Amino acid sequence: MNLVNNALAYGAPSTPIIVHVEGDEARAALRVHNEGDPIPADMLQHLFDPFTRGTKSAGSGLGLYIVHEIVAAHGGSIVVESTREKGTTFTVRLPRWSGGADRLGTK
Repeated sequence: MNLVNNALAYGAPSTPIIVHVEGDEARAALRVHNEGDPIPADMLQHLFDPFTRGTKSAGSGLGLYIVHEIVAAHGGSIVVESTREKGTTFTVRLPRWSGGADRLGTK
């Protein structure tokens, strides 16, 4: 939800936010993409640090830090690509859990 909210807050007005999910037997990937001004290069290196706030946000600066920590705790990774030509894309990659529905007590 944080990635989509950020895409809405920082994307160009009236442009689509694209959410794409794909995976295979081992991993799943979630991509959130928006068009608009790129994230400044000097900010990219600190984007997942606590209390790093975007240029338009009045938030606490903890959202992306928390997303990063949750993804890492699940053995995954998160990366961001941001250019004027291609827009901004956050990609979350997570290993698939092999236990299936049994984890939820439904098997």
